[in-house]
Amino acid sequence: MFSRFDPATLTFTDIGVLKCPGHSTPFSMAVDQNAVAWVTYYDGNLYRVDTGTAQCEATSFQVRQHGIFQFGMGFVFTPSQNLDTLYIAGDDGTGDIKLATVSFPSLVVTPIGTVTAGDVELTGTGDGSLWGFVPSGWNPDDQSELVRLDPNSGATLESHSYFTLVGGTSWAMKFWGGSFWIFLDGALYEVPRATPQTIRTAIADTGRDIVGAGVSTCAPLLALPQ
Repeated sequence: MFSRFDPATLTFTDIGVLKCPGHSTPFSMAVDQNAVAWVTYYDGNLYRVDTGTAQCEATSFQVRQHGIFQFGMGFVFTPSQNLDTLYIAGDDGTGDIKLATVSFPSLVVTPIGTVTAGDVELTGTGDGSLWGFVPSGWNPDDQSELVRLDPNSGATLESHSYFTLVGGTSWAMKFWGGSFWIFLDGALYEVPRATPQTIRTAIADTGRDIVGAGVSTCAPLLALPQ
């Protein structure tokens, strides 16, 4: 099911069943500034999805570019360059997690560096920062972790651990309204960027196993007035 989530009201709206070609299932998602969703599947393919109708289109994306197969993804907007860039992070076949970019419209992957934080899901912000989240089940240190990454190298610039967040069967993460929204094994958590050690259970049980989330970099950077 392809759905929309409103952080202001903590409500979901179902748009339609995602029927992309083939027999695989979704793995991760990002949304560009034109409200187009880019969805990667477990088989490595990348699809273009209309966020208003859930209509899915195949793309010319070539699977396993530079060995990167399954990957987390997120757009980052750099104000100084007026540029929106799609970043991905995934295993390159050697066991290392590689950070890379995807160019448009060619959909060519360009490697940047190694992510030491683990198998991260990515999100960007409208002010140029790149963040990743890895749940305890996918982190070498066995703890859920939110990290700020150097978009030029993949190096960890800032790290926050959450020992109370345990799991990793289904998970996704994106930034909206001054907070990181972490979907983990059916629950939803909010982590304010200003106070990243403060974690709030927004919804204890969403009734959904969410594996991909996307937010345009046009989303608000700060919390909206109550």
